[in-house]
Amino acid sequence: MSKITEIKKQYPELNISIIDLFSKFDGTKTNKYLPLLCKLFVYRFQPKKMWGEKDSINEMTHIKDRLINDYGFNTEGMSDNEMYSYYVFMDHFNSDDVRDIISFRKFNERGLISNNDVTSYQTFEEIRASVGLAALKDDEKIMKSQVVKEYEDDVWLVLRPLTFGSSSKYGAGTKWCTTYQNDKQYFERYWRRGILVYFINKITGLKFAVFKSLDDEKELSFWNAADQRVDFLELTIEDYMFPIVKNILKSDKTNKDLCSVKIQIQVEIECNRSMSKSLRSIEELDEVPMPRINFEMEDRTVESRVFQLRPQGREIRDEIESIMEEPMGYETEVVEENNSAIRRRIQNIRESLGLRIQNIEIEGTHQVGEEDCQG
Repeated sequence: MSKITEIKKQYPELNISIIDLFSKFDGTKTNKYLPLLCKLFVYRFQPKKMWGEKDSINEMTHIKDRLINDYGFNTEGMSDNEMYSYYVFMDHFNSDDVRDIISFRKFNERGLISNNDVTSYQTFEEIRASVGLAALKDDEKIMKSQVVKEYEDDVWLVLRPLTFGSSSKYGAGTKWCTTYQNDKQYFERYWRRGILVYFINKITGLKFAVFKSLDDEKELSFWNAADQRVDFLELTIEDYMFPIVKNILKSDKTNKDLCSVKIQIQVEIECNRSMSKSLRSIEELDEVPMPRINFEMEDRTVESRVFQLRPQGREIRDEIESIMEEPMGYETEVVEENNSAIRRRIQNIRESLGLRIQNIEIEGTHQVGEEDCQG
């Protein structure tokens, strides 16, 4: 018995064809209407008949690209009908889950997954954790210049991503907006506005992100790997990490401020399509003399030198020379006095981190902030 036959017997719920579905739709014991249903619907699985010969070429090019790049299919030898059918089917799956499976497969084939017994995995959370740990081993030397490592010990790695590439690598296995391949401007927005930090447990693969804005919006938020906004106290983190988090959040520099001019332009190329057309690859920058920015230089000098690197010279000059205001304080709301040792501990932790105390119940529960997308 072949493996695929065994799998079909093991998972009968998944062993179903379109004709099987039409048969259920028919509703008669003799499948009286099944030939009619097949005749009526078959054209929807024939791209040339559905779109016409000319339009089907463009549509199938798009579909083939999606199957290869988004879903990891090997389309060699597949007909247009097969590719379209697979595309329609796969488009109903969560794209994040599909990407996680593709990443898991690629990392495992390269020997980067610690637990390579694929039958032992039960949930997507376990897959994501393994993918996150494997990503730490991948191209670490290349990414070294694209992150600022804030802290590391045997358990925790804490870093600030400086490029979309590093955000995608160290955010692997999460659903953070700042790792979206199809909308990289989410990352650029947070990179420019404030302090974006990733916390990675090197043993379990657990990850969470912290963002503190340094602009007028006064945002301080914590995000779990599912991109749900959570309270700091809900995170699984050791007590000794509290002052480390507090110290990082004292910074008055955005992630962008920590970048060299070359890295800043790389982010523009990664996240801004119009910039990508101006400089097709970051390697082109090696042919352009890179200035060392002196913030006391005359505007005319800075503008002319930066303008050679980026058409929007005045904009990048203003962004680089802008002086960030002191980090805002977070007012602490007054809560009722309570003799509970747990309540006092929660209050002390929150105050030490500059977090706002909100709606703490006597039993120790609290109200989580609005669950909106990190992006």
